[in-house]
Amino acid sequence: MKNKTFIIFLLSFLLNSCKEMNDIDAEQDAKKIVFKTLLAPSTAEYSEERIIDMKNDLYLVQLTVDSQNIYGAKIRQYYLVVLLNKHDNYL
Repeated sequence: MKNKTFIIFLLSFLLNSCKEMNDIDAEQDAKKIVFKTLLAPSTAEYSEERIIDMKNDLYLVQLTVDSQNIYGAKIRQYYLVVLLNKHDNYL
């Protein structure tokens, strides 16, 4: 079975008044977004989380997730998540 790469171009507007996003926050937010897309999120095992690129308030996070599919088989999926940190109180 081929490995598939899923790219999530999701601009996550994080309204944290005067709070800057750091690398750990970006990885955690990316995991939360991917978690919502999984068929069996309780079986998810994340590995190889890393920030590929970071410019200004834009983060590109790569995640590898092992989780069960609808047949109960554990499969590995690769995700790229784009996050936009919006730390002002407006969009």
